Amino acid sequence: RQRVKEPLVQVCEERLQAWRTLQEVAGLVTPFTQRIEQQAQQAVAAAHQAELEQMQSSYEARIRELKQELLEQSRAEIKARLMAMAGYGLSDEESQRARH
Repeated sequence: RQRVKEPLVQVCEERLQAWRTLQEVAGLVTPFTQRIEQQAQQAVAAAHQAELEQMQSSYEARIRELKQELLEQSRAEIKARLMAMAGYGLSDEESQRARH
């Protein structure tokens, strides 16, 4: 390990402070810009999460609807086949519903 002399450390610290000042003057690194950037990122993340939740809810509702439609169609088809096997004829209206 090497020991750095105190005057060199002081000069380096002064240069670091000068560099940070230049960055702030240029608007690159300031507490204000960092805070605004963080707020913008949080707002975008919140909006994205809300959109994802809305889409999930919408798709889940559509899946429930499709399952219900499939169940109703299956029931109608089974009923029509059982009635046909038992020798009972369906009316034209009922046979149309059973097919759709």
